[in-house]
Amino acid sequence: MKRWQTVAAGAALALAVARSGGADATTPPGRIAMDEFKKALDDKSVVVLDVRAAEQYAAGHIPGSLSRPLATIDSWASEFKESKKPIVTYCA
Repeated sequence: MKRWQTVAAGAALALAVARSGGADATTPPGRIAMDEFKKALDDKSVVVLDVRAAEQYAAGHIPGSLSRPLATIDSWASEFKESKKPIVTYCA
């Protein structure tokens, strides 16, 4: 099993933002199935955010994911406000 598959297999994958103009701040994130995530990852049709601490990200992460620690959300959340792609977060 590839390292990212191991990380992803234990991850709680959440669809944090449906699409621009889709979910609002009061809509809870949804979950997506692993096969749906893998297809979206292969298609590059999602933004993948690893919200773990930077040290954990450095130890292993899903290729193509961006390190955006949850503890610093106030400093980076606005950069994804206009995203046209769904945003998938993981933290395991």
